Amino acid sequence: MTTSRRLQLGLVSLGLGGLAIAVWDVTMGGFYFIVLGIRVSSWEAYKPFRIGMVAMIAAFWLNDRISAPDRTSWRMLPRWAPWIAAGIAVASVAIAIRFGIFAAGGADSYGYVSQASLWAEGRLVVPDPLAEVESVLGLAVAPLGYLRARTRARSFRPIRLACRWRWRSR
Repeated sequence: MTTSRRLQLGLVSLGLGGLAIAVWDVTMGGFYFIVLGIRVSSWEAYKPFRIGMVAMIAAFWLNDRISAPDRTSWRMLPRWAPWIAAGIAVASVAIAIRFGIFAAGGADSYGYVSQASLWAEGRLVVPDPLAEVESVLGLAVAPLGYLRARTRARSFRPIRLACRWRWRSR
């Protein structure tokens, strides 16, 4: 194995290690331990990320410098693209699971989910004690996507309708 190849593998290892530490710092909050009396810690993701990116760029540059023209990084990218996309998709799902919010908590999503629930229950009016003070406070008392129901006191009705599909067997 040539010296350039060893240096390239070392840079790739350093780069992947730095990027892995950056991901660990972001997802787990960092780490701290002692090895042979020496403290090893990382709490800030930007330093290992920066080291990892510089090492990976140097490894790619070294590869492109010593490779044949048809074996450079840009020429190999179409072959690597599906694996890169799959890795990004897996990382995206892992991040979504780790940091995701599993509730319809936003104003807009609450409107759609609650209206779908009303459709499923067979009613489109929801009782709410704040509907009584709408004349004083205005539309601010109604959830996003709802207006005061004129047919029932102390109730709101949706102003946008969630789609309802009914599948019929033939």
